[in-house]
Amino acid sequence: MPETKHLLDVLKQVENTRPLLARADEVLEAWQHEELIAGLLKTPQSPPYHTEGPTVRAHLRLMLASLFAITDGAVQLTDIEEFARLKGLEDEILEMQETINENAASLEVFCLVHDIGKQFKMFRDAKGVHYHGHEKEIYRPEVLALLGRLAKEFRLEDRDVDMLVPLVSYHLASQRFQKAADPKQVNVLTKFATDQGVDADDFINLLQSAILLDQILGSRPGDPTPLINFFLAEREYAPWKLKEKEAARALERKRLIHKILVDVGLDGHGIMQLTGLTPGRELGDLVKKSSRAMEVEDRLETSFGVWQEELTRRILLGRERLGKALNR
Repeated sequence: MPETKHLLDVLKQVENTRPLLARADEVLEAWQHEELIAGLLKTPQSPPYHTEGPTVRAHLRLMLASLFAITDGAVQLTDIEEFARLKGLEDEILEMQETINENAASLEVFCLVHDIGKQFKMFRDAKGVHYHGHEKEIYRPEVLALLGRLAKEFRLEDRDVDMLVPLVSYHLASQRFQKAADPKQVNVLTKFATDQGVDADDFINLLQSAILLDQILGSRPGDPTPLINFFLAEREYAPWKLKEKEAARALERKRLIHKILVDVGLDGHGIMQLTGLTPGRELGDLVKKSSRAMEVEDRLETSFGVWQEELTRRILLGRERLGKALNR
């Protein structure tokens, strides 16, 4: 098992990785010619929710850098201690990582536009800067026009754009889970997504990913509690979905392992070609041992006889491919 890192250490890792920050700066600079984004980057922000910098630019920079850290494989969400200790939620955390990887372009656009309304809703009081209702400014005609230009540049499909608008308008939904894991709030979000004409499961998966980037990895201090409560509430709201996801994930893993076994020559055909064995108990035992050795990394099988060297090579190659496929 890989060594886990506390969230604070992951936040420091992102902040101290120059190439990630440089990529984030490139994105921001590429779009600051847009009046709305230029205005957003200069919008002030203040504690207690944002201590990462004096303007929203610092927030967007960290969000983008965190997104790139995940898609590059530098940050594995399952290795973050605050998530790793959540026994029983491993699949949900892994699914969030997959959602981010599969929707990287959409989430990059989300980073750029999710707070666009802050420049219209900003006001100050003795407690700092506030932007009540800024998330609903996504529906402004000029903001939707900007979203269209971004979507074209990032080559998003229409369904991705259709998802982004409600995603931005509800990206503060984590506040609903600030104090408790309330399954009623999952019902509210599910109904909202359905009313918006988007797939509710996809919407919730993307919303959880957006909350991670926005309010945990992209903000200082980053508090994972609302997101964790969100996951717990979702499980309580629809426990049958967990069984469906577990079954689907198990089937997908089985298919993946079979493909890798074939690719590296550890299936029955590949081992027959290597050993000259014919179908029977000896071949079957050799295939089982090879497959098990590829999947279980805590030890390496040493009873392959005269085929030890070649089978070991294939097993290590299979382990490497399986690890990359599972992002471990």
